[in-house]
Parts: sequence; C-alpha cells; structure tokens
Amino acid sequence: MGLSLVALDTDHIKGYVFGTNRLKEIRGASSLLDRLNRDVMRKLAEKSYDGVTIYVNGGSGLFLIDSAKAVEFGTQVQREYRRLTAGGASITYVVQSLPAGAPDTLEDLEMIMRYPMPNTLALLRYRLREQKGHPHAHINEPSDPLMRLCDSCGIFYAVERVPIEEAYYCQSCLNKQVEDGDVKEYITTWIGRQKPRKDFESPLWKEVLERLQRYNYYLPDDTERPEDLNVFGEFRQAKDYLGLIYADANGMGKKFEELSTLREVQDFAQKIDEAVYWAMCKVISDRLPVKEPRESRVFPFDILLIGGDDIVLVTPAAQAMPVAYALAERFYTLTNGEQRQDSREQAETHSLSVGVVLAPTNYPFSLMFNLVEDTLKFAKMDGSKVVEQEKHAYEKTRINFLVVSGNTSQSFGKVYKLLHQKKSQHSFYATMRPYTLEQLKFLLEMLQEGSRRALGRTKLHQLREAILQLNLSTSVTESLAVLRSWKEEERDFVVKKVYSTERKYPLYEWDEQNPAAPFPVVTFPWLVDSKEKDIKQYRTLLLDFVELYDFVAQEDGDGI
Repeated sequence: MGLSLVALDTDHIKGYVFGTNRLKEIRGASSLLDRLNRDVMRKLAEKSYDGVTIYVNGGSGLFLIDSAKAVEFGTQVQREYRRLTAGGASITYVVQSLPAGAPDTLEDLEMIMRYPMPNTLALLRYRLREQKGHPHAHINEPSDPLMRLCDSCGIFYAVERVPIEEAYYCQSCLNKQVEDGDVKEYITTWIGRQKPRKDFESPLWKEVLERLQRYNYYLPDDTERPEDLNVFGEFRQAKDYLGLIYADANGMGKKFEELSTLREVQDFAQKIDEAVYWAMCKVISDRLPVKEPRESRVFPFDILLIGGDDIVLVTPAAQAMPVAYALAERFYTLTNGEQRQDSREQAETHSLSVGVVLAPTNYPFSLMFNLVEDTLKFAKMDGSKVVEQEKHAYEKTRINFLVVSGNTSQSFGKVYKLLHQKKSQHSFYATMRPYTLEQLKFLLEMLQEGSRRALGRTKLHQLREAILQLNLSTSVTESLAVLRSWKEEERDFVVKKVYSTERKYPLYEWDEQNPAAPFPVVTFPWLVDSKEKDIKQYRTLLLDFVELYDFVAQEDGDGI
C-alpha cells in the first residue's frame, strides 16, 4: 500500500502543564509530555512500526509509516498518552498518503525526502487543524456528590490520600508528582556522575545538562532543583519576587507553510529546536551561576516548558530582564548567523518575542501565567506591525514586561491603557513597552548606571507619580521639582538619558562637543516621539526605569 505521512500534535499543552499552581506538578507534566513526544513517540514509530522520524519536538511529530500500519501507529500513540498521563493529556493524529508519483518505499528514502510535495503538506496541516477543532465525542465520567475531586487540579476524581500533605489527588496529578521525583533523581544522578537508572531517562534534562556541560557550567554535587517557587524569593536582591519568562518564536507557522519538501521541514524543525536549547543553555551559563540562597545550593532557574519554539523559564526577579534580553539576542544570532541584518540581504529572519512578569513568589501561578501570556501576545502584535522602512537590527524581536503590584489588572492591555492618555492635540504614553533589543539594552545599561549612582527610591517614585499625571502642566512641573532635588551629577545623568532617546528609537549618546546634533525635542520628562494625524505623541522611558529599578539595577554585574 506504500507509505503515508502521520502528523501528530498534542492537545491543549498549556492547559495540562499549567493546570495547577504546584511547581512539582507543572514540572512533572512538562517532563511527561516531553518524554512522550521525544522518546515514546519516536521509539514506537521506529522500533514497533519500522517508520522514519521526520521531526519530534514541541509536542508534535511527523513520521513516514507504512500505510497499512499508519492508523494503528496513531492509535497506539494515543493509548500511551492516556496511560502515562492517566487521561490528563491527549493527542490528535491524521494520516495522509504521499502524492502520486512520489517514491513509495523506504529504500528510496532520500528521494522521498527531496520530492516536492507542497500541496500534500498543506493538506496535511489543514486536516490536522480541522481534526483538532472537531475532536471525537467522549462520555463523561459518572458524577456523584459523595465523590471527591482532586485537591490540586479540581478536575478529576481523587484516588489517593497523601497523609503528609493532608490532601487527596487524582491519578493524573499523582503521575505528574512521580515524574517530577524521577526527574529530580535523574538530575542528582547525572550531577554526581552516578550510574543512572535503566528504566528512566529525561530527554529534556539530558539535552539541557549536556549542553550546560559544553558551556562549562559549574554544578556542585549537592545542587538541586527548587522545591517550590518561594525559593526564588531567597536569592539576594530578589525582594520575595520572581521572574516568569515566556519566549516564543515569531511567525513559525507561516515559515512552515513555505516549505515544500520533507527535507526542508526536517532541517527547519531541527534548526529552530536546537537554537532554542542552545540559546537557553548559553544564557543560563552566562547569567545564572549556582549560588547559595541560604543553606542549600539550588538551581537559580527552573525550566517549566521547552521545545519547538517555546520557552517558559523561572528566574530570580533581579535577573529576569537581562536573561530575556540575552535569550532573544542569542536566538537571533544562532538562527540568522553571526552577522547582523544591516545589509538587509537575507529574505527571511527568525526572531523571538519575550514576555516577562515580575511577581511576588506567593502570587497564584495560574494568574501569573495568564499575565505572561498576555504580555507576550502584546509584544508579538507590536512586532508584527514592523514595516519595511522601520526595520530594526533584530527585526520583529520584542521584549515586554509587567510588574505585579496589589492593584495590577489581569490584562496587560488594560495596564497599558492606564499608561496612555489621548487628548485633542497631545497623546501621552508613560512607557516605551514593548522594547526592541536596542531599546532594552539602552534601558538596562541606564538601570545599572543609575544603581551605581544610588538615585534614591523616594525621588524615583515621586517622579513616577508626576509622570502618571499624563499631561504637560502638572507632570512637567512636578518632574522638574524632583529633578532639582537631585545632586548635579545625578540630575545630569537622568536628563542626558532622556535626551539620548531619539525619534524612531535609534539611540544616540550625548555629544558635549555638538549638543544640538542628534537633539530631539524634549519637554522633561516627555519626549516628542512623532505626530499622528496632527496629534503630538509624547513618550518617556522613565516610568519603566522606575518600575525596574528595584529588580534589575541592584544586581551585581557589568551590564549587558
């Protein structure tokens, strides 16, 4: 019967991984899906069904399987998902025959890989989307008021009581906890160079630890994963806050649609997947060395999700913004070559958008994740607006952030609206978010220099209140009053940084010999950015500077 393509894609990954607020279950769910995707799925295809793997990452996979066995293979993968996750996660598959005229035996594998089949691949993607949008109907479990729901996820019925925690868990959550324990043991064994278990291997941490070793990342033998999110509040200068980073590559779906052969699909998927791993491990190696946050050594980070083109990472709050910057820059370099796009010669580029949320360690994780998703979405939307004449060195790369306080809305869009006011002749933006890499580099350097000058929190927050007036009378008057209260060198530092932000954001340094050269129109603290329909737009980065001052500026370092 020849060969068929079998495409699989995990359903509702984020709903399964981030379905609870407990760190061990989040990590266990992520590890389970990664193992199912990269290990179980591949072994089933290659060993049990004599198939060929085109790619497996990010919860999806594409395989070449004998047409007579294709449906059975897809069904078997679904069974394994149900078994290992206790029904918590599922996967969708579709089978598509190779086009007429294509070689149909694995003996001609190289010819198949290079055979143009754009219509077949497009049909496969469409059928997979259609199938995921219309899942098979299922019968609900019996319900009874005396049946207790899981104390963690609240979805499935509890099957076991854990006396130590005085809690009842469903089988799905128990499987996540067991997986997390196995991964901890795997990491400890790997670090201690002990003989590993034969019945368990973590594909995710195997890749991470081997790459960190290549970067000479020092891991003491007693280093452990964080027990819970509260650990991140114990790192120096973290102020009981943590940083949640969500990075996602831009336009990957569209780029896949432009590929016409299986070889191109395989090479592209591998290139992006490896770039994500290498970029993350390089950033960890450079910026997150293992330190002692009290009595024990723990990783100063935790990986909650990685694969395909996604990264969800937790770090101490003081390092979150520099890590986000380095992650986006490194990914761009790895996927586009060492040379920047100054010549604009290449037709396509690959870039990341990154959302960062700085929140208290006791903040409900589900709310924190919703915020970082919304923050990332805003960054991606802004990057997609780039037009030809406004290209930046890093193309559509955008980094957005949000600091959670007592009255923070659960929507970044609503927060952004509070920082924007439009009047008849003026439009005020009390932020420059989301940031390009050039802008963020400028802001991070400004933060570190401001920290060395010890500008003082009281004056900075007075400046913040003045800016939030969002007008040219009160805000300017109050800002100038704060400015006069600083020492001369501190005042010069703040003013010069505001004056160094030119229209359209090429960032120029202050030139004392020719002060009028790149001299934008500034009404402190506002910068005249541009005109839109005869309405002047005023912007400032000082509010962002104040919000990040406590989290970025005080961490030791030499800048970026």
